[in-house]
Order: sequence, then C-alpha cells, then structure tokens
Amino acid sequence: MNIPQALRSTADPLLTVAIPTFNRVEWLRDCIRYALAQTYQHFEVVVSDNGSSDGTSEFLASISDRRLRIIRQKSNIGLLPNWNACLTEARGDYIIFVSDDDRIAPDFLDRSIALIRDARDVNVALGLCDTFVAAKGACSMNSGGKLYPARANRRYGTGIWDGGEILLEFLKRRIPTQMCTILMRTEALRARDGFRTDLPYAADLAAWAPLLLTGRSVFINQSCGTFIRHPGTQTSKLTLDAQLKDHGAAVRLIATAADQSIQNPAMRKKIKSQARRNIANVTIDKLVGSRVEGKPTSVVQPLVRKYYRDITPGDLYEQVKLAWFILLPLPIATALHNLMFRFRVALGIIPGLKIVYNKLVRD
Repeated sequence: MNIPQALRSTADPLLTVAIPTFNRVEWLRDCIRYALAQTYQHFEVVVSDNGSSDGTSEFLASISDRRLRIIRQKSNIGLLPNWNACLTEARGDYIIFVSDDDRIAPDFLDRSIALIRDARDVNVALGLCDTFVAAKGACSMNSGGKLYPARANRRYGTGIWDGGEILLEFLKRRIPTQMCTILMRTEALRARDGFRTDLPYAADLAAWAPLLLTGRSVFINQSCGTFIRHPGTQTSKLTLDAQLKDHGAAVRLIATAADQSIQNPAMRKKIKSQARRNIANVTIDKLVGSRVEGKPTSVVQPLVRKYYRDITPGDLYEQVKLAWFILLPLPIATALHNLMFRFRVALGIIPGLKIVYNKLVRD
C-alpha cells in the first residue's frame, strides 16, 4: 500500500486543531477553551472565521495565546470551503477538525500520539464520541440538554489495529465517532483534496473513512470528545432527501476505495457488503426518525419508494421497524419499537439467551 510521507523525525509531531466557525460565538468560547486545554504540548489551534458578524472577531482578538492562529474570511465562503481553508493553513503533521459547537477531550491528542509513536505508518487515529442533545435555544452545554455517552466497542480495545477492521466496525455502527474525535495525517488528507464540496452532509465521512484503508490505525475505545446536536447546525438544515443521498454517496466512495486498495479478496468483499448494509440501516433510521419527529407518512413514503433499492440490504428487524412506522399510527409504532427494544436488552442480560441476542444485534 502507498503510505504518504513519514512523520518528521521527532517524538512530538506538531498537531493542528482546526476550528472552522461562523456566527456561533457563544458555542465557540467553550470549544476553544477545551482545545487549548490539551495535555499534549506541541500543537496549534487554527480558527477560520467565515465572515462572522456576531462578535466572533472581537472574542478571538481578546485571546492571548501563542498557540492560536486566526484566519478571517472577508465574507462567508461556505461551510466546506472554510474547512478546506483550515486544511490549507495547517502546519501540523496531523490535523483534527473540531466544529465550533463541539468539544475535544483535553487528553485526546496525548492518547493518540502515545500510540502513533509506536506505528509511524498510521494515517488515522479515532476515538469514541459522546453526543449531547442541546435544549432548545441553548448556546452551551450548561444551558440544558441531555448527554448520551458513547458505548465502548466490544471487539477492539485501545491500540493499533488494521484500518480495514476498524472501518468494518464503524460501518456496523459499533464505533460512535465524529470529526472532533478523529485525527488525520495532514498530507494524507490533502492528497485526497480535502473535503468534497458536493457532499454537504457527508463530506467528512468521505474524507476520513477511506484513510483507514491505507494501513494501520489507532483506535481509542474511550470517549475523546463530545458532538453537540442542536437545530442551528448547518447539516440539520438540509432536507432528509439530501441527507440520504449524501450518506449513500459517501459510503459508496468508501466501497470504491476498498476495491482499489484492499488486496485481500475476503476483506474487500466484507467491506463492500457491509457498506451496502450501512447505507440501508442508516437510511431506515433516518426515515423512522423523521416519523418520530412528526413528519406524516405522506412525506416519508415517497422517500421510501425513492430509496427502496438502498433499503433492501438492511437488517430484517430494521425493515420491520420501518414498516411499523409507515403502516401504523405513530403511537402504536412507537410502543412496538419500545417493547422490542426492551426485549432485546433483556436477551442481552439473561445468560441463557445471549446467543439469541447476538443473532439479533451482532454478526
């Protein structure tokens, strides 16, 4: 496999924490505070202000820290071009992108480099990511909301693993991660031309996931940051149709990358098969989620028909769940789903039924 240029000959490579921001100064305050609190010492924080008009410029000017570099766009150049602007300016051997409303754990860089030192061919280090659903109108984690801790992976512990195996676990949705807990080799990401602007919902996935196929990867089976979900995010403003289209396109790019870079036919087949299954299950989850949020079946059914081919490789239970939410009144479908969830949890707890549980929820 072709591995991009090696790390500089130092035990402490320079790392870049990239923070693209636009008109979210209240969220940005804590984001930068967490970024600058890293226990690892050899890093820079690059903030690209995308033409903000809410006091972001004044706030950034008030920070006196030699590790902070500020880029100011004259006007809003768009979300993904701003991410690429951060990539262009980065001086680090590795880079991590932290959206202005997300949080990076203070020891994530330290944990990553401690493992990368033992494997200089690593292009990606990823950790688990908690999710915080912010209360309506909140502008910080202290303003109300609910934290959903990441569930640890059962198969792989913290360490250095084959990137393809980690990718498989991610596609099986057993590794909850986000951009704020993914460290990438800067030159490897630049070699892929950064973030594709034609995939506004899934450009991040299309950028980092194929890098797992270039060799070994660091995996940290602990929470390394917090992804914050709130109505003000750019991706939440995209239509459900756009989200489904972009996710499918990004995962198909991963399958194509596997075709091009995985020599082992069995592993290549596994990744391509799991990619199809991932598209199906994520599509179903998003369609069901839209019903739970109150969208009528008249809105969801046309999307079911449009993405029917994407849905068919999905897990049987996922397909049954979708049928419930399409054919039954919402309260009944929700009750059935909750009942089945409790049943599956019970199977996982009762020793004699764990085999049945594994058949339902794991390969």
